Amino acid sequence: MPLRCINQKGDNIHSFDLPDDQWDMLKQENKKSYHLKMPCCDANVVLKQSRLGTRFFAHKTKGNCVYAPETEEHHYLKRAVMIAARKNGWKSQTEVKGVTPSGEEWIADVLAQKGKHKIAIEIQWSGQTNEETLRRQQRYKESGIRGLWLLRQPGFPVTRDLPAICIGGNLKEGFVALIPSHDNMNTHDRRLKENWQEVLKIEKFFEAVFSGYFQFGLPLNSEINIILRAKKKWCSSCKSNPQILFMLDLNYSGNLHHGVFLDFFYKHNRIINRILKSIPSNYKLGLKKLKHKVSFKRKELENTCYFCGNFIDYGVVDFFKKPLYEYQEISRVSFKSSTEWQGLLDGYCGKYWRVVKSKN
Repeated sequence: MPLRCINQKGDNIHSFDLPDDQWDMLKQENKKSYHLKMPCCDANVVLKQSRLGTRFFAHKTKGNCVYAPETEEHHYLKRAVMIAARKNGWKSQTEVKGVTPSGEEWIADVLAQKGKHKIAIEIQWSGQTNEETLRRQQRYKESGIRGLWLLRQPGFPVTRDLPAICIGGNLKEGFVALIPSHDNMNTHDRRLKENWQEVLKIEKFFEAVFSGYFQFGLPLNSEINIILRAKKKWCSSCKSNPQILFMLDLNYSGNLHHGVFLDFFYKHNRIINRILKSIPSNYKLGLKKLKHKVSFKRKELENTCYFCGNFIDYGVVDFFKKPLYEYQEISRVSFKSSTEWQGLLDGYCGKYWRVVKSKN
């Protein structure tokens, strides 16, 4: 049930662009002359309306056309894509045919273009293997087009090369974009919003896509805020009770991660040195004087006892036993993200697509 047809001049006509009177006039004119053609196979067109009121163009006679029939859900989502693309300055068109440099044909549900940038949006309501999705994505790549996939079936690869979300919801309640953080999401997860990295109304998701806010990994030049927290820890060597740098809080692009430990920064001396320098020199508990050392003997960053130099373990179990306020905040430091930070945070928090608050 395509939303687009072509008139005698070769102009594109989209069903949702026409007000009631123009739709009726076009319908009567086409009944007399059959001047409208299908973009997929050049067949004659009839104008129809679904039981839910969606207007569309259909083949007068199917013939040999291999164009697959579409669901009402498919129509709704294509229209939502078109509206968001146009609103954000993209030229867009449905049911666009193309061919790769090697001669392989493709048809995009929606093709949007802005300057030199092209995005093919594919709405896959029926089941499809990951191998087929990746194969079709490669066709777009060979054609110089970025493919974006809206898949009803979860469990697809989460990679930089495959921008994709799972479609949740329905026509009655509205659709949502379910953004996964790993490959192993399943059909049951579609009903559990808390299992997804992010859940957005589908219209807001399309707005983010065409505004440039749907990105993979940490956006460059965003602000990263770190809160340093300390606690007292028993030293088994000298029987003292020194203060140690226990953990940090990371806050970036709206994501807050508690309980990040020092070994997160292993081999990143530039970052750890800035963190340590942020500790006030007049800190009464002497955290600065404890001579926290960057040690590579244990292949991690170590807290050492100020009094005897003995290595002191973090005591991860304590973190889960005590509330956050029991760990004293001693300082804060801010960074601008870089490729170094991007690699660190993607590795720690998971590499996934996300809607960010600021563009690269």
